[in-house]
Amino acid sequence: MEKSHSGKYCSSYSNVDNTFNFHEKLVFLRGDMKTMLSNTYNGEVLMISNQCVDILRNAARDRLTVGNVIEQFCDDSDKDYFTNLFSVLKDKQMIFPEGHHCTISPEMLKISIDITNDCNLRCTHCCVSAGEGLRGLDLNTEKMKVLLDKVIKLCPRSICISGGEPLLRSDFEKLITHISETYSGGLVLMTNATLINHQKAKFISEHFDHVDVSIDGVDEASCSLVRGKGVFDQIIRGIKLLKEYNTKSVIASMVLTNNNQDKRQTFEKLCDELGIGSICRGYDEIGRGGENAQLLAIKDKDSVALSEEQRNILRKRNFAKMKPGIFTCGGCERELTIDNKGDIFPCGLFMQEEYRIGNVLEISNFTDFILERKFVDTDGYRNFSNYFPQYTKKCGDCQFSVMCWTCAANLKQKIEKNYYPNCEENKSAFSLYWE
Repeated sequence: MEKSHSGKYCSSYSNVDNTFNFHEKLVFLRGDMKTMLSNTYNGEVLMISNQCVDILRNAARDRLTVGNVIEQFCDDSDKDYFTNLFSVLKDKQMIFPEGHHCTISPEMLKISIDITNDCNLRCTHCCVSAGEGLRGLDLNTEKMKVLLDKVIKLCPRSICISGGEPLLRSDFEKLITHISETYSGGLVLMTNATLINHQKAKFISEHFDHVDVSIDGVDEASCSLVRGKGVFDQIIRGIKLLKEYNTKSVIASMVLTNNNQDKRQTFEKLCDELGIGSICRGYDEIGRGGENAQLLAIKDKDSVALSEEQRNILRKRNFAKMKPGIFTCGGCERELTIDNKGDIFPCGLFMQEEYRIGNVLEISNFTDFILERKFVDTDGYRNFSNYFPQYTKKCGDCQFSVMCWTCAANLKQKIEKNYYPNCEENKSAFSLYWE
């Protein structure tokens, strides 16, 4: 597999006088006749002939302008083809003008802030081991306000207040009011809902656009396996209070484990009855979730290459014409997680010290640091990007690797186990795209 690493982001070029580079996250998946260009930044794909790819790569290497490339053809149909091809490549953000420098769009950025690592529960699957005091002391009110002001100045699409359990902070309402006074984006709360009373439900309904309630079960028996005895009824009471005060949007989430994976339909029915949304999330073997993996982990099944009969079924379903899903991890690019001390991480599943890209309070210009992508020069980001499939030892030489994975954390867990359950099945299926 060939990889392209040059250049910086840009969404367009001005005219045919531009020289161009390929997007730094563009991966070339080359077959016998065609190459699939896969933009792992935004998930866009394009299949074109190997000959066209060679023309483009040579032109970029020789610093030819778009006009130079088009005018080298004698046939008008070839000129039209490459004119259209450059337009498509631009629209899919696969090429950009050489020398242009563009930033991350704050409108696409979601930032999660763990305002505390304290928690009143000890859920067996918790990826941050909340409540055990492992992440140090929470920032005090004034320092947390400074952190919030820096995040608000960035103007992200949404700010998610999380933990631990955020409602445990005595200054919770003071901090949320402070955000509401200056921030106009989406404000999200993640909570276990056990501490919600009438006063808190009213406050939440007035300040948050969305509330995500973790429940992880459908009744006392299933919920208690993860969250403890007597918690289920407290959660349901909290949800009903949120609904009573007309909270704009409430959704319940269930992390799928070995104990509840067969209860998805029952969970969705419960949420329908409560008049709220539902979402099922994957289980990650991190924090207490890692300690309890033997109890919670869903057993993977080994796969084998598809039979010719199975391949024919996929062909009849126009599999090769479908847009393939490719690896588009949003860590640092479209999402960030900030912990209770102000440390910044790519996402909630990469919150170990080796993936820390800085501390909000120690960065003089936080907006510039994020939007100008200055974090790419940190050891934390380099360590994180080592788990992009195209750069890993096991998957890096496989042309299908960016089509197998969607999450760097999931790949990291498989690498640590040296276990790749869907490898042969994926290779057999993905080869149909080249047919």
